[in-house]
Amino acid sequence: MYQRWISAGLLLASALATSACWPITIVQVNLENPSPRVGESTTLRLEVQAGLIANPVYYYRAKRGRIVGLNGETGPQGGFVRASNQVKYFAPYTSTYQAVDGIRTDDNIEILVQDGTQISRANKTVNIVGSTVVFSTQAAVTAPGACTTGSNGTLMIATDTGGQQQTQPQAMKDLSGRDIKGTSPVISPNGERIAYVFYPGDGTSKIMMRDSAGQVLALTNNAKGLNVDPAWSPDGSFLLFAGNHETPDATYEIYMENVDQVEGGRAVTRLTNNNWDERHPAWNPTAVGQLTTGTTSTAAGQGTIAVSARKNTLQSPGGRQQNWNIFLLDGRGNYTREISGLQGDGDNWAIEPSWRPDGNALAYTRYGPVNNFQSNAAKFQRIFVQELQQSTQYQPLNLSNTDPNAKESSPIWSLAQQNLMYFLRTEGSFQQGARVYQTQYIPGGGSNTFPPALIGPFQAQSLQLTEVGCTNRDISGYHPLDWR
Repeated sequence: MYQRWISAGLLLASALATSACWPITIVQVNLENPSPRVGESTTLRLEVQAGLIANPVYYYRAKRGRIVGLNGETGPQGGFVRASNQVKYFAPYTSTYQAVDGIRTDDNIEILVQDGTQISRANKTVNIVGSTVVFSTQAAVTAPGACTTGSNGTLMIATDTGGQQQTQPQAMKDLSGRDIKGTSPVISPNGERIAYVFYPGDGTSKIMMRDSAGQVLALTNNAKGLNVDPAWSPDGSFLLFAGNHETPDATYEIYMENVDQVEGGRAVTRLTNNNWDERHPAWNPTAVGQLTTGTTSTAAGQGTIAVSARKNTLQSPGGRQQNWNIFLLDGRGNYTREISGLQGDGDNWAIEPSWRPDGNALAYTRYGPVNNFQSNAAKFQRIFVQELQQSTQYQPLNLSNTDPNAKESSPIWSLAQQNLMYFLRTEGSFQQGARVYQTQYIPGGGSNTFPPALIGPFQAQSLQLTEVGCTNRDISGYHPLDWR
């Protein structure tokens, strides 16, 4: 009897020992929806074969999207998430984006299973579909030309598939399901995050960030002053913004922040230190490397970032009555080139520079006479485009419309279709706010004379047009729209 028990025990021990040595094998990876629309979520499940006494631990990491465990657990951006063998995957905000190593059109989920001694790995490709539209809608749109102070709207989000199927805009939510308040939303080029400006109501503003799963973080939190105009680096790791909290006369300067640096506080670098205002930084999408190294390169070799600065020319000093013009800066924040060339009475402006994805052209919002030397000429607010490899300036996108009540702002280049541009427009038939239009830019100089097309799903939306307000220092409604 005892011998039989001993034999059975030895057999069981042998079986358990053998079982413990069995390799952990990922048999199947099942993604509920392998082609989610941008910003959507889908469930990922694993089927794993392991030994009887094995205790597998599961880890997940997404290339651009976000992974959330069943218990709500999330890991640091770019890090592995420990969870059960079923997780939620949240798609990024873009399906296609320009990066220094080319166009990426998919996301990749890394899977790792281990039991302390053995490891099994797998990868799952997710085919992201569509593009994302984000904008800030105001409860009451300020009339064009009015002087405004910063205020929050409700951040809205919609998706688009191939320019044909736009969803109705919905309010963006945080992890608790509350509407997100803010303005100036911008989507990172890699689609991982949206940065925006939040006004807490105490005379300050801060830069906030939301990921595709709804997690919200504060990137700046100064006790005084304003932080505005967020703009992403090509890889989404750094953020440019304008701030006036370090200058005695509240002059805006340009700063850069490493948004991926969490431990020890995020590193913030001041790029400019001048006696004039600088706003609306825009990072050249082809620039390689960090700005502060001074070794960045661009496709045209003529600038790492573009800014709107309140000065007449490249050599002129700053001053409160200067025009706003578009300039290019190198990787150290030094001025290298003037783009817009507005001169005259101090009541002209060029703001909101926007890089074409190839880095060889800039669109911007321009208000002033068609010809700078005609002092009595009528002034218009239109979108202009400058090809960086051409010396000729002042190329209007749609100056054939001579209605002085028609105004345009907030140009955005499409990533999916070459030379397609979105922008805001208000006109005589719709004066209570701006609506979203699109048009095709024709390279090579001269005016683009065909009328822009109103985008259907957003016809009823009323957005705030970007303008210079009651003094030549105040800019209202900057960048209420982004589309990637």
